[in-house]
Amino acid sequence: MKPYECAITADELIGQLPQALHYEDAFAIQVPLEYKIGPVGMMKLFFDSIPTWTKVLLGIREAVVGLIGLKTAKGIDMAQELADFAGQEGQSIGFFKVLGRGADELMVGESDKHLDFWLSFIGTSKEGFFEMKLATAVVFNGWLGRWYFAPVKPLHRLIVPAVLQRMAKNLMNDPKNPAYQL
Repeated sequence: MKPYECAITADELIGQLPQALHYEDAFAIQVPLEYKIGPVGMMKLFFDSIPTWTKVLLGIREAVVGLIGLKTAKGIDMAQELADFAGQEGQSIGFFKVLGRGADELMVGESDKHLDFWLSFIGTSKEGFFEMKLATAVVFNGWLGRWYFAPVKPLHRLIVPAVLQRMAKNLMNDPKNPAYQL
């Protein structure tokens, strides 16, 4: 099980965004079909699978961007939001607000003064395996968005596959976890 880069497709919610995108990517990983979960379970699994080194980087991000007036998750009870999360439109975990939902996809995102972002959790049953896919789209809001995203982009391209790898491992180690069965 190794993550791989793939395409965002037109039949996915994130592939139907009306605006021109400045950045998009998608990464996926395959697990045996018996580990199939829904997109809400995938989002909870995502938050359970963030590596410690990524949490440290996110902590640094929170401290720095708060100084320039960007949105942060400071003061948000992430554990409570994660526990209460059912994937309804408008519901959030941190600044990941549900913007759209399909049978196999949960699209979250946020708008801020520097950029707008979308992240879709897409689960697809294929012949003999289940594919978990994370698709990202970004629109810059002026020079601040371009400046912000310059160091974020290479980190994002490392973090997403690392999280997917951990998602597969965590799911296969604890497939009956009720949080993942939504």
